[in-house]
Amino acid sequence: MSPPGNGIFVVRGEMSTLTTAMRRGSRWSSNSYQDDEKDVLLKSFHELKEKLLQVEDLRLVEPGLFLNPFLEVIRSEDTTGPVTSLALSAVNKFLSYGLIDPTHSTLAATVESIADAVTHARFVGTDQTSDGVVLMKIVQVLRTLVLSPEGSALSNESICDIILSCFRLCFEPRLNELVRKTAENALKDIVLLLFMRLPQFVEGGNFNLKSLKMRSSSMDQSNKKRKSSRAELKPVSVNTPKIVASEEGSQEQTEPTTPVVSNAPKGLKPPPLSTTPATPAGPIVDMQGIISQTPKSSQEPKTDPIPEEADLQQAQPESLQEVPQVAELLEEAPMESFVNAVGVRFTHQQEDEPSGPVPHLPYGLPCIRELFRFLISLCNPHDKQNTDVMIHMGLTLLTVTFEVGADSIGKYDSLLAIVKDDLCKNLFALLATERISIFAADLQLCFLMFESLRSQLKFQLEYYLTKLTDLIVNENPRILYEARELALDNLLQLWRIPGFAAELYINYDCDLYCTNLFEDLTKLMSKNTLSATHSIYSVHTLSMDSLLTIIASIERNCIQAKNGEKTTYMRHSRNNSSVDKIILDPNISLDQTIVGSPPGDADGDVVVENINKYLKSSQNEDRLRQLVSQEGAADGTSL
Repeated sequence: MSPPGNGIFVVRGEMSTLTTAMRRGSRWSSNSYQDDEKDVLLKSFHELKEKLLQVEDLRLVEPGLFLNPFLEVIRSEDTTGPVTSLALSAVNKFLSYGLIDPTHSTLAATVESIADAVTHARFVGTDQTSDGVVLMKIVQVLRTLVLSPEGSALSNESICDIILSCFRLCFEPRLNELVRKTAENALKDIVLLLFMRLPQFVEGGNFNLKSLKMRSSSMDQSNKKRKSSRAELKPVSVNTPKIVASEEGSQEQTEPTTPVVSNAPKGLKPPPLSTTPATPAGPIVDMQGIISQTPKSSQEPKTDPIPEEADLQQAQPESLQEVPQVAELLEEAPMESFVNAVGVRFTHQQEDEPSGPVPHLPYGLPCIRELFRFLISLCNPHDKQNTDVMIHMGLTLLTVTFEVGADSIGKYDSLLAIVKDDLCKNLFALLATERISIFAADLQLCFLMFESLRSQLKFQLEYYLTKLTDLIVNENPRILYEARELALDNLLQLWRIPGFAAELYINYDCDLYCTNLFEDLTKLMSKNTLSATHSIYSVHTLSMDSLLTIIASIERNCIQAKNGEKTTYMRHSRNNSSVDKIILDPNISLDQTIVGSPPGDADGDVVVENINKYLKSSQNEDRLRQLVSQEGAADGTSL
């Protein structure tokens, strides 16, 4: 979509609205033009205004040129929430209206600057309601940026930062529910887009995955600090501001790592208009989690740090203290060198830095793989950091990934390896949960996973069906009736997959090293159809529906066989299956077969596809007798 012709008027209008709101604040209350020239933010808008007066078409202007003043307002910690909200609305309008040319040579740098500014947004907080509006604007801009055509130029690091920023807002309990739900919906849309684009990406290439590490521990440091402060500090009034005399560097260690607002008043004030910003005298809200007290005037008396703050600095987690120290040691460590006995000095040879700028690469499979791994880690019930809200959120987003990208996930070895190990381990562990909502989401995700990837998850499917069987027959009173009902309904959905019953019999009951899943499940359904009392419950009807589904599947296969239609079943891969076909010729051993060759390449006289059809043939029956007699003669026995 090409930029509209009147885009320059849109930019001028947003500039006028934003500068008007900035001048009405206490910092910009003067009407003097000389005062505007001294202010960095207003000066950038004046320069932009002069440049736009020299052109008539916005398409002749570099996108970063008219975006930078708005982004500087978003980054500034001296602006109030309403002013930051206006700047965010302007950027969101530019993206929605298509004012950024997706074919421009500087598109990558432009979208990177937008993502960096919004994920590092800072503003002076006033109250929870007004600050919540600004945080919702931040989520809205991030969502629009990723979903817009220009968002395809974002890098892997920027996508991970955007997603992690939304997770911080989603898991912060001190924010109101509207902000958290907005962040949750934005995450669903972003995950939906990424996995819809999954078939467009290719696997391979060298990429530093350490730069994309997303950890859930970065989202709950505030919870740990709140617990430690509650245990060690005395209760302080909500309206009492914290006085910190140290520099900003020490404040980064003492404040939470989530975008929250402290010192909220007891009573909510009426929300101010966007064009009448409040005086910047509240805490600074930072998307990266840094909150510092303002204003910093020369009239404030210098006070010593209060004991509570000193105790809080000592109670911070060790991981936060060790990371900067390790970085300093790495920077200050001299090059390793030593002198041998002969007197020759050996020094460390530094790798040559690549000459020239590093080419920008748009996001692809690396960020999707990291996002997939992060979502799976949220579903780990053995991780004490994962709350029920996090686990349910992870299951919800993983369900979205399999709903739109289930057919593509199995084509990437890196994603399939995570599914086989970490995802299945966490999903099977969640089958023991007592939270019915988490249990239902877990079953739905398991169904979507096995419906599309069951040919590559043979033993995982066997374990899953065995666990469901044990859950249904278990008489433990802690297992709710709703859980048994959900398990039976999940089995019914699996039976309704075309050919699933035949696949179970072929891949498990006919396998020498697997349990008779088809037989065991059929017996289970038969027992559950009978009621010990005269009452009939839903578990009985679900069991009967499962049996009828199996019979209908057998009938459908018989009709297809009579009509000459060949029924295709999803067989498990050779790596997961112990027996592929039956070989009756003793003169040909398995070692002589070509490894990796398809079963159809073998001789038809050697490999038997249908043992029943083979035995009914008189010619084959005579050959079978000859084979048995040859075996008996070799062993010294007779038939």
